[in-house]
Amino acid sequence: LEVLTDSDWAGDKRTRKSTSCAVLVLDDCALCCICRGQSVRAQSSGEAEVYAAVTGMKETIHVQELLA
Repeated sequence: LEVLTDSDWAGDKRTRKSTSCAVLVLDDCALCCICRGQSVRAQSSGEAEVYAAVTGMKETIHVQELLA
């Protein structure tokens, strides 16, 4: 199981909040794609990436539990 994450730093023009995206891949097949608005305002693109990575880890743990 592999997870790919990315973020769109301050992508929401009104709130200036970022978006977290994650794609879960198993054997070269995308299982699911997740895009969520972040609940906090990231102060940098690096911080937004950390929040996206955490979102990806949470979703990966969830899918691992489903597959077990």
